[in-house]
Amino acid sequence: MQRRVNAWCRFRHGEQSSTVTVCQHVRMATMRMVFTLDEEIAKRAERLGVDVSAAARQGVMDAVAAAMAVSDRLAYLEHPEVEDPEWTRIEGWDPR
Repeated sequence: MQRRVNAWCRFRHGEQSSTVTVCQHVRMATMRMVFTLDEEIAKRAERLGVDVSAAARQGVMDAVAAAMAVSDRLAYLEHPEVEDPEWTRIEGWDPR
């Protein structure tokens, strides 16, 4: 795995790149998807110089973040915090 990552970094950033050491710790998953855009939206994106791939990646990241927030909220509702009567004493280092 290490050799493959280094090879990818050399390919991506060039042999002399200082980014190679950073890339050794980056794990990326590759997923190939095909999606359809409305023709008008595709034309506008091209005209405005929008990187559709980057926008799609950002959209997926935003959707994952939103889903995680909902999941966290539901978990909190299922298992709410319970007040610990000892916490105030422990937090304040009360010697009692």
